Amino acid sequence: MHRSILLPAAVTAAIFVSAAATWADGPGDNVPGAVRPIPPVGLELDDATRSRLLESAAGLAREAADVTAADADRAQVLVFARAVRLAVEDRFLYAPKEVEQAERLLAL
Repeated sequence: MHRSILLPAAVTAAIFVSAAATWADGPGDNVPGAVRPIPPVGLELDDATRSRLLESAAGLAREAADVTAADADRAQVLVFARAVRLAVEDRFLYAPKEVEQAERLLAL
């Protein structure tokens, strides 16, 4: 009885594996211009906004380094500066509202 169940199950599994292999990564998926970026590319910031955000993030990081506070408190401040810096550099800002939110984070 087990043999009669195993053979169709093995054949079905082989069909699914071969079908999945045909849809898998191929030469066309390796062309840099044809690959969809993950996550998608965000806003292209104008130079003034980009500079303002990066300078504010760097200034906040410098101020946090100068303050005598517990390491945990300093880390909580530095995470805002780093988050904004990475969002600007890697284009993870997707709407003008997010640019405003980044400016508010740095002003805290």
